[in-house]
Amino acid sequence: MPSDVVIRARSLSVGYGGEPVCAPVTFTVRAGDALALVGANGSGKSTILRAVLGLLEPSGGELSVLGRPVDEREAIFRAEVSSVLDDDAYFPALTVAEHLLLTARGHGVDDATGLAAELLAEFGLSSHANVLPVSLSSGQRRRLLLAAGFARPRRLLVLDEPEQRLDQQMRSALAERLRAERAAGGAVLLATHDPVLLEAVASRAVLVGDDQSVLMSPADAARAIGAETLGGGDEAAPTAAADGAPGPAGTASGRTASVATTTPKGQSSQAGQSAQQGGSGKRRRRP
Repeated sequence: MPSDVVIRARSLSVGYGGEPVCAPVTFTVRAGDALALVGANGSGKSTILRAVLGLLEPSGGELSVLGRPVDEREAIFRAEVSSVLDDDAYFPALTVAEHLLLTARGHGVDDATGLAAELLAEFGLSSHANVLPVSLSSGQRRRLLLAAGFARPRRLLVLDEPEQRLDQQMRSALAERLRAERAAGGAVLLATHDPVLLEAVASRAVLVGDDQSVLMSPADAARAIGAETLGGGDEAAPTAAADGAPGPAGTASGRTASVATTTPKGQSSQAGQSAQQGGSGKRRRRP
């Protein structure tokens, strides 16, 4: 596997109790890429993220992260993968500043105090540095979790709808931070419903659906979100993104984030083409 490949999934199937929540997906994310997962609520985006993070065993296909099978218990995996999911995972007895200091020091950051101060300011939490998370609003707690995700070294950053409970100014700041992440060679995998964030950050997007998964450009994915046609439909047929097409900053990445589904005859349909999954009909969506 090339050294710049961060995530490689092949016919990856995810679900619960043996029931898939979406069509199998195939994609590759390289260093400097940002791949966005889009789809209706319950389409399986978060489930795919959990599989990539080793929090859920895939029900089929192949998945590797940083060239190795996924095992979130491995020290090297935990050292190189940072994530912010849709939960309020914080230590109730630690202040906001202590959360960031603990994260940074625990991952060997040299100037943990300086980084914590920088993140407090960037995420608008400086005036709340010495308060406990329970005293924060839901939006402030979301900003704390995002700040903690950036408070440690990483090669891969996984975000589940990071725009949730953020105002427009903070969403813009987050987009700028994620563009910087890509420019520094970091890889990003995110699920999002925000078309503006998607176009500003992503190099490719995958529409996750019950019966097919489709690779598309960020612009097409943003239009699909805006038209509320996620999950399929004739009126929002996407245009496949060409390899090396200009990303959101207008520069050609030269990288590929590819997706394929499997036809009933077992053939592969690549780069923006889609195929029906035979014999299963609608998948059960995650509750």
